[in-house]
Amino acid sequence: MTPLRFHELWRNLELRDEDGRPLEEGKAPAALLHDVPLERRTCPYVGGRHLHAHPMNTSALRQVRDHWPQILGGIHRVRSALLAGRATAPAGLDWIWELSGVLSVLPTFLAFRGGSPLGGAVPALVSALYKVVVGIHHFAAELRLTSLAQGKAWTGRALEPACLHAELERTGALIGPEEVCAGPPGMIEEVLAAVGEQPPAPRDDGEDLAALIGPAWSELLSFGRNALLLRSTALIASLRQLALRARLTASGALHQARAAGVAADGHRAWLHYLNTLVIDQPPDALEAIIARLEATRAALDDEGASAELRDPRRWEEEIAWFFGSDSPTRADGVVLAQCLREERTLYRRVMASEVAANAALARPARDRALSRAEIAAYFGPTPGALVEEAAPVTLSFTPGAIRLRLDVGWAHRILELHD
Repeated sequence: MTPLRFHELWRNLELRDEDGRPLEEGKAPAALLHDVPLERRTCPYVGGRHLHAHPMNTSALRQVRDHWPQILGGIHRVRSALLAGRATAPAGLDWIWELSGVLSVLPTFLAFRGGSPLGGAVPALVSALYKVVVGIHHFAAELRLTSLAQGKAWTGRALEPACLHAELERTGALIGPEEVCAGPPGMIEEVLAAVGEQPPAPRDDGEDLAALIGPAWSELLSFGRNALLLRSTALIASLRQLALRARLTASGALHQARAAGVAADGHRAWLHYLNTLVIDQPPDALEAIIARLEATRAALDDEGASAELRDPRRWEEEIAWFFGSDSPTRADGVVLAQCLREERTLYRRVMASEVAANAALARPARDRALSRAEIAAYFGPTPGALVEEAAPVTLSFTPGAIRLRLDVGWAHRILELHD
């Protein structure tokens, strides 16, 4: 049995359900769509979807309708398990994001956990549940980020199903690049109520989902938490890179034209998308948003999986000494130290989440070290790339240290920064 890599914790594209339908429906690879009935029709619902040029997938809607009571009951069961033993629950959008996130990794958990494999065929109930909650999870993630950027608090009545439904309409979240959401307005508000802070009365329709999970509730919740920790890590790392790049560009350590072109490998689209969500916030404002996201992440990390760096401030002194007069300003040295600290934190967080997620699946840990290239392939240019961009250094990594080589004329200097 092989471990899942950190970028496979949402390994859904190749999954089919017991009805033969790809979990991702129309977004699945073409090979999985062969001989799969995809019935589409023009959307009749009021709002932005009404008679839209993009059709809705009525085949997927039919599957969801067939399991609707069990979907709502299953959401209640997972909600109760998440809240058990917790002194306080996350509030507002943080709660909706967490609950919908754990629900959205249920197919991966059931398909890949050791000792109880499904052979790739996900139960139709789980497939239908996934189709319902995955869009809510992405919507909650975007909404909480933009609300932090705008200083808007989503509390009280703003979290009522009708208000959240109105926000879905206002933001166009119900209209995808090829299809519109097939959910009728009443069903959308019903599931928004089920994942909200104040759900309807408990339901007794969750036995089917509970039977699929069996005695593995703690493992499911651990796997879900670590998958969410990884998503938080990705978001925080990207926002920190935006903030650090802005600081280095403003100081002259990075040239504007060069800075703009570095992310041309596809990560630029992600960074640009983040910029649109946070409305080109200055570095200090970005750091305030990051601090809020870090607090949410810390609340999730109840197993202490992150293993943060010890005494990270001493790196700033070592970096300042290492660059000396070769650094444009001492302030640049401090920011470069922050870049390397973030690189190391990113490495440690990704590795910790992957190890813990595989333990929850009863799978082994990876047998080789996590490489910088592997992280960059998923996260895009890492914070350490900013250091190589701003200074004549070459970076290399070991499991316990970062090694810098600075060429000065015919000579060179070496610095190792240890955890």
